[in-house]
Amino acid sequence: HRAQGGAAPLVLDADALNLIAANPDLQLQLAQRTGATALTPHPLEAARLLGVTIAVIQGDRMAAARELAARLRCHVVLKGAGSVLARPDGMVVINPTGTPGLATAGTG
Repeated sequence: HRAQGGAAPLVLDADALNLIAANPDLQLQLAQRTGATALTPHPLEAARLLGVTIAVIQGDRMAAARELAARLRCHVVLKGAGSVLARPDGMVVINPTGTPGLATAGTG
C-alpha cells in the first residue's frame, strides 16, 4: 500500500499488472503516484491493461505502449522482439535487439 502513493521508484510486472488491469481504483492510484513508475508487460498483459486484444497490441505496438504510458502516467517497456519503451510524455523508442522469447510469460 505504501508503494502505491509513495515517491520511491517502482517497477511492476507479472501478477501486479494483472491486479492493476482488473482494478480501476489501482489504475487511478498508479496514475497519481509522484514517484517514477515502470511497467514491463508482455503483449497479453498490455492487452489486459488496455482492455483490448493481443492482436490490437501487436498490430501497433508503439501506439499501445504510448497509450498505456499516457493512461497510467508511467514508463512502459512492452516486451517482445523490438521491445517498445514509452514515456508518459509520449516519447517512444524501440530496442531493435532481442528475440520474441523476451515476451514469453514466466521467462523474466
